[in-house]
Amino acid sequence: MKPGLFSFIGDEFENVFHYSDLFLPGIEKIAGIYFSQRDRQIRIFSRIRDHDIEDSFDEVLQKTENMVMIQKFRTENHQFAWIKKDDLPFEFSPQRLTVPTIFTELDNVILVLRFKNDADKLNDLLLIYFNQNLGNFGLNKADKVLTADHKIIIGHLLYYQFKSFLLLNQSNRRLLRTLNNGVRAVISENISLKEQLNQIQASYGDNMINVAQQHLQGLSKEYSRTYILTDEALNKIRDFKGNLKHLPVILENAIVFTENLLMLSGEEVVKIHSYSLDFDSYQVIEKTEQLTRKIDSRQSRAMQLLDKLEMAAIGLKNKNIAIISSKVGQALDPPISAPAITESLGKNRDLIRQLLEKYPDKWETIRKEFKPLINQLRKSEPDSFKEESA
Repeated sequence: MKPGLFSFIGDEFENVFHYSDLFLPGIEKIAGIYFSQRDRQIRIFSRIRDHDIEDSFDEVLQKTENMVMIQKFRTENHQFAWIKKDDLPFEFSPQRLTVPTIFTELDNVILVLRFKNDADKLNDLLLIYFNQNLGNFGLNKADKVLTADHKIIIGHLLYYQFKSFLLLNQSNRRLLRTLNNGVRAVISENISLKEQLNQIQASYGDNMINVAQQHLQGLSKEYSRTYILTDEALNKIRDFKGNLKHLPVILENAIVFTENLLMLSGEEVVKIHSYSLDFDSYQVIEKTEQLTRKIDSRQSRAMQLLDKLEMAAIGLKNKNIAIISSKVGQALDPPISAPAITESLGKNRDLIRQLLEKYPDKWETIRKEFKPLINQLRKSEPDSFKEESA
């Protein structure tokens, strides 16, 4: 098991061996024969007390007769049994093996615990090597021999102890897998949204460049001079966050700036550099201004009212519905009455007038077509507004 991982990640039997000292202090040795769902093959583990885990049993598993006896031994259905070394499915003498195996213990009483493996439907085996007395359990009379009753009690307790550990690990792993699937779904969705956003941004940037190039071609024809944008200028236009309708003015100003700054001859190709593009005068409201807007609660409420009325008016206009108070009120969320709209506009008349002057490019629909707003502005500045609306 790798350090830093949950104890229930990986093969349950392998995890048992990492914590065997906690389960069975004093036991001389513990071994396991099980089918690994991860590796899709039989694996063998062994651990002597105060030693590392031993898993070098390839020589045992490579012999066909050994595998046949192991699989036959895994078919027995008793939950636990006490056996001697001679009762193991096969024996090996030291002369036939180059390394010690889990079957070379001398004269120990062995408790075999069997647990159903859902992958191959046979039993995984856990073998616990005891001495023939009660010294394993820290009792004073270490020379007292284990009786049949002792063995039944010990077998029963240890079987359910290890079974609960294995089942708890399986349950925790299933829960973690469910959580992992949820996290993967969220990550996948975020990646997909980011990709879509990048595509939209790239498409928007390309459209901005196309519009700029087309307008620049028109200006080149009009002034009988070839104007081109440098790579830095193209990148700057790609990132422009302002209103698209301002881009032609920005380009014309850039040409005037470049012509007056460089005083080029009539036959030269004129390069428009990024520093010639004045975006600051036409950029959308920045976050700092939005934060300032939130501080002034009255102004914020007035802006929210205008935003809601504008959205409702645009929706009605797209449906070819008259932009009147009653229809606009019904289109709001939540809906309000026409008198309520008039009352709200009247209470915030001065703030609304200031906002409309401060942001001339916003709320274009209700400025021109929503009579309750027009009437309120006439009340505050009748002469100037009549001239503007005429």
